[in-house]
Amino acid sequence: MPDLDHLFVVGYVEGQDFRSPLSVRAQPPPDRDRNSHGNRLLIELQRMAAEIERLSQRRADSGAREHQGVAIALEISPPGTLDPGKQLEWKRDGIEVLSVVAAPNSEIVNVYVPPGRLSALERRVRDYLTKETKPRKEGQVPKPKNARLINAIASIRRAAFAELWTDRDPPPDQNQVTVFQIWLRLGTGAPHQAYATFREAAQRLEVAVEPGYLTFPGRLVIAARATRAALEQAIDLLDLVAEIRNTSFPAEFFLSGLRPFEQAEWVRDMAERTEVSHADQKPPRIA
Repeated sequence: MPDLDHLFVVGYVEGQDFRSPLSVRAQPPPDRDRNSHGNRLLIELQRMAAEIERLSQRRADSGAREHQGVAIALEISPPGTLDPGKQLEWKRDGIEVLSVVAAPNSEIVNVYVPPGRLSALERRVRDYLTKETKPRKEGQVPKPKNARLINAIASIRRAAFAELWTDRDPPPDQNQVTVFQIWLRLGTGAPHQAYATFREAAQRLEVAVEPGYLTFPGRLVIAARATRAALEQAIDLLDLVAEIRNTSFPAEFFLSGLRPFEQAEWVRDMAERTEVSHADQKPPRIA
């Protein structure tokens, strides 16, 4: 075995005690004024229904395929109040959680809503306003139906580029050409169908989709070259996008794209920029 130096990662790690997710109890949602909160959410839903109507017409005029749904953003406040996978994914209505994005003092849960299924959310809000649950114990005050769900939802809006951006780095400027990593929802279709559908529509909007894709359960990942502005238009016409990220620099460049002497130059460059210090404790090691 050759005698090689290790890389000590010092000053960039933080240890935390392990906490089992099974033992963490979600905090209760805030108490909200029933009438004002419920009616405000109804107004937001009605406004969104009108937007969806205009979107459907715009899709038809552009030649996009029919019967597409929309992505909507639910602002949950405070964060951690709901379990999105259990409380916001309604399979009977076809409503599917796309992604969860952290926001200041809240979290944004993006969900896909099939055509005509916005009424499922509206129905729950109306029940919150007009119905009550039966108290578990005698003497307890009855609560509005769906109180835990509706009180946790601070606002409802159409999911735009900002809501679907899940990368740690900030998104690029509007007119900057970037290669994006786009995660598409598969639904019940085959991966090649989802890829072909997105690529066909993207060509009309100056979005160049790279050949090939990766598949994960319920998701298909592609790379697309475009400006943020062009991609926002594509999102407006497609219901496939679950989340958007930056593309990662592939290791293939270093492994097979460089000749041996070029690899050595990269290693020397990194060594010159690396500060080596002796750790007093046992730090994590990359070997």
